[in-house]
Amino acid sequence: NNETSMSLFDASGKAATNSNNYSRVTYSYDIYNHIIEIRYFDKSGSLVTFGKDKYAIEKHTYDSRGNRVGTTFFGKKEEPVLCNEGWFTSTRDFDGMNRVVRQAFFDLNRQPTNPNVIVPEGFVKYDLRSNMIYLAAGDGHGNLMISPAMGCAIQKSEYDKRDNLLWCAFFNEKEQPMLKKGTSYHRTTYIYNEQGKKIESTWEDTNGNLVNGDNGYAVVKYVYNSEGRLQEESYYNTKRGKCNNTTGYHRVTYQYSTSGEKEFAFAIYIFSPFF
Repeated sequence: NNETSMSLFDASGKAATNSNNYSRVTYSYDIYNHIIEIRYFDKSGSLVTFGKDKYAIEKHTYDSRGNRVGTTFFGKKEEPVLCNEGWFTSTRDFDGMNRVVRQAFFDLNRQPTNPNVIVPEGFVKYDLRSNMIYLAAGDGHGNLMISPAMGCAIQKSEYDKRDNLLWCAFFNEKEQPMLKKGTSYHRTTYIYNEQGKKIESTWEDTNGNLVNGDNGYAVVKYVYNSEGRLQEESYYNTKRGKCNNTTGYHRVTYQYSTSGEKEFAFAIYIFSPFF
């Protein structure tokens, strides 16, 4: 009962093309019902590239547990092609709990991709509750590297027993603390109340000093009403004094309808040192 094809038609019954540039798509399966090939066609029945990408054919492989461990792309002439992200084929490694722990990307020569286009290798670790606590970028040759997308080589995190994120920090190739590229902070830290509601967020440098984050403040505080709904959030500078965010306000309060839905109307309080 696997779906083997899907065709699109307009109101007059003629073949139609969707926003992803195809009129018909076909699927092939292995004996375990895993999709191993997808082909995209135009209204004339010729292979066509998917959306604005360069591939017309996807091919997939699986391990014995059904995890998709490989993806490869081919063009309209069934030739190997790079997708828009810059890779031809990708492989994935899984742990005993079927979680991705490594993904690698390769070019048309089946060599690690150009790091300036897409990081060749990524590594992931998890805690006992499957929260991602370690994410690292590799150059495909056994070395860690600064990922342009991540702004660091390693991102580490910790979660509490409620799976709330406690902190997230950034490190270089030598696992030394660093400021995330393009920012002034190394770490973000979150504090929660007994109900598991976040009551404070802070941004810190490599020495643990408060610094302004992306939106012009170093601390955010959250207040909840008796029903546990967010009632107020406010912003503070590196000395924990009141400040405005980059949008221009210091504090925002929320009101709720009788049904408990958050209303769009809210009050904004501008902080000024003169009153």
